[in-house]
Amino acid sequence: METPEGPRDFDSRILFSLEEARHQLGGISRSKIYSLASSGALTITKIGRRSFISAKSLRIFANGLGVK
Repeated sequence: METPEGPRDFDSRILFSLEEARHQLGGISRSKIYSLASSGALTITKIGRRSFISAKSLRIFANGLGVK
């Protein structure tokens, strides 16, 4: 299924843009995504000037293992 944020097939994705990751986490704010990254709960991967969060990092966080 296609949405404005992109495909919903989570299992086939490796990286999510910060916007897509926000939506995967229930629509949290941009500042919250950066706060979670700075605390180590989520890992941001940079490719050029773009920032991504891996599906693995989102899964770990969602399962409660990313909170330190």
